[in-house]
Amino acid sequence: MGLKTFRNQKLRNKLLIIYILGFFIPMMFINILFSYNLYLEDRDFDRKNLENQISKASILIKNEFNSALQIIYSVYINKDLTDFIRGSYSSSNEYLKERNQVFKTNSLLNQLSTYDIKYTIFTKNKKYRPDPVIKRIDKEVETSLWYREFTKSKKTGYLYYTNENREYISIIRTLDYRVKDDKKWDNILKADIPINKIIEHINGLPREFGVSLLSNKNEVVYQTINNKSIDYVFEKNFVGIKMLSEWSLRGLMYKKSYYTYLVSNNRIKIIIPIIIILVSGSLIIFMLSRSFYSRIYRLSRRMEDVRLGNFKPVEIFLEDGDEITELSRSYNIMIDHIENLINEVSEGKIRENSNELAKNKAQLSALISQINPHYLFNVLESIRMKSLVKGEKETANIIKHLSRSFRHTISWDKNIITLKEELDIVNDFLKVQKYRFGDKLNYTINVDESLYVLNIPRLSLQPFIENSCIHGIENIDNHGKLNITIFRDNDFLRVTIKDNGQGITDEVLTKLHTEMSNCKVENRHIGFSNTYWRLKKLYPNFSLQIESTLTQGTTIYLNIPVTEGDNVDL
Repeated sequence: MGLKTFRNQKLRNKLLIIYILGFFIPMMFINILFSYNLYLEDRDFDRKNLENQISKASILIKNEFNSALQIIYSVYINKDLTDFIRGSYSSSNEYLKERNQVFKTNSLLNQLSTYDIKYTIFTKNKKYRPDPVIKRIDKEVETSLWYREFTKSKKTGYLYYTNENREYISIIRTLDYRVKDDKKWDNILKADIPINKIIEHINGLPREFGVSLLSNKNEVVYQTINNKSIDYVFEKNFVGIKMLSEWSLRGLMYKKSYYTYLVSNNRIKIIIPIIIILVSGSLIIFMLSRSFYSRIYRLSRRMEDVRLGNFKPVEIFLEDGDEITELSRSYNIMIDHIENLINEVSEGKIRENSNELAKNKAQLSALISQINPHYLFNVLESIRMKSLVKGEKETANIIKHLSRSFRHTISWDKNIITLKEELDIVNDFLKVQKYRFGDKLNYTINVDESLYVLNIPRLSLQPFIENSCIHGIENIDNHGKLNITIFRDNDFLRVTIKDNGQGITDEVLTKLHTEMSNCKVENRHIGFSNTYWRLKKLYPNFSLQIESTLTQGTTIYLNIPVTEGDNVDL
């Protein structure tokens, strides 16, 4: 919006624009910036929380494996078990006796069972007897996937997992304590740790994170992941356990939009105070602006009524002491004086002829200047200066034109003025009307500057132009146009005032001509008819012509004789 467009806005719209640009948008920007910074801080906190949770879970999983590995290592160095596996038995009784002795008295193997670890011992010793816990390394075992991976790794300890058997993670260990290298693969312990013991630690992590356990082959052993978009990934390797070093625990933090963050339950407590501040501030500014605008508007309307001859007081609802209220009180005092004067004039001159009555009413208008004008002008000037201090230049400018227009109306120090001075009066009036109507009123004044020095009676043009604005353009919905053309034709000044307003019906037009002919004036036409009679009394050859078409507009033609005289008593 350009500066010119802003100046043409009504006061109410200007206050709204100032509120939006000066309060609402900055407050919204600050609130968004504040909440967005909180959003970023919370996201960093969630990342650190994810790292802490994954690190904590990895420690618990490592401890789980360490417990199992310690028992397996103790089994590995157990001499009784080693001798039993490598022994040679002549009979089943001898084998069973030795087996019972080893397995019943060996607390380490019992600990494996206590930890829900399923264990199996594989051996190449052909002397052992059939047993569900101890099995021979035959062709079937040698072709199994776990055995081939273990022997291929050339490691004495190996962690094995396959997707074919998701229930267990196997720790495979050679039982080669104090055995020569060529015999180290003859006996193997395979301990199957239930995957649920590992899953317990993963499921204990917060639900807002996704977690996956990856094997040394980068296979997913277990995961709690959904299809949400991922914002951050943190992966922790199981450092400190050799056979687990190639495994990892991966944590995922899902993306959380700024909107989701705002509407989450734990953030509403932050948003509600922001909304309360915004709404309360908006309400206060709205109430102050509404009070200022409504009182200025009521006062402006009553001043317009004064120009039309309707003397109505301004309603004062607020008993405070600001400039607008003081101006309204002063206006009401002025109206009381005017009504008293009207009553006195009406009672004293009721029997006089119509021409004398019209003259007295015209003189009555001049008495307005005696009713405390300086106070009104000083108050308007105070409002204008305060508006300038606040940077409201357009408001100050329109108050300046309103003050000057009001001064022209009630001041009557000269009866005859130059055309330039009369056009200044017209221009002040039209600027006030332009402020009221905004884009609804557009006007042009076409006059040769060489005519500025010609003398004409004071307020000989303004009442007719006011009539076109109030009765013509004010009541239409589309854009109003007012064209004023002034030129000299020998001894006459030809003035054309044309508007595209609502027009005048034939009945009203006939009535208006009758009022001017008989000097009978209605209140709504007092300014129009008084001006006509003033000019007619001053210039007998003055003429006025009105042409009007309903809904299309009205044209007024004035023929004012050119004079070079001094002030004339009207």
